[in-house]
Amino acid sequence: MKNITIIVICFLVLFSCKRKNIYQEAIKEEISTINSLDDRKTYLNKIYDDSEGISIKIKELEKNFLLNKHKVKLLHSKKDSLIFINRLRVNEYLKKFEYPSDTTTYSKNEKNAIYFAVYYDYKVNEQLKYLSIFDDLYRKGLLDTYSYLSFLNRIYYLSKSSFFKYDKKHGLEKMIDDIYPEILKLKKK
Repeated sequence: MKNITIIVICFLVLFSCKRKNIYQEAIKEEISTINSLDDRKTYLNKIYDDSEGISIKIKELEKNFLLNKHKVKLLHSKKDSLIFINRLRVNEYLKKFEYPSDTTTYSKNEKNAIYFAVYYDYKVNEQLKYLSIFDDLYRKGLLDTYSYLSFLNRIYYLSKSSFFKYDKKHGLEKMIDDIYPEILKLKKK
């Protein structure tokens, strides 16, 4: 029985690695076809529309959860896969292109595609990879205070399984100053 369990675990690990490699190759191919600014915008919109589209469907179906619980479960499962795929897409995109911070060239949705793909990822180490990018955007005023604080809070929560304890008298900027050193400690680990 023990040997069967080990074989099953090995198979699952190999299968998940193979699946990741298949997705990575397909995404690298997608990225290689991006040649113009319009191509970049289209690609970012696809990432945004994929994740927002499924979220909207889930919210609609949850209104009658008892009637739609099986569909909701399936869509949540699909959303989890999409989070994984979008993280790979963003990772490959940022290897070739900069974060779309230009407010006159890129729409809010195009910029949010990367933010949300990173934000919804449930792996702390993946989120920490993007800390310097989001920190830089925040310091330049290109990422709003609430979004940046939400990002930091998510990293903290995912790593500690608890919420950071803030002084309730502090404003958002001071809250960022309070939590940021704790996030840096995580990055150094």
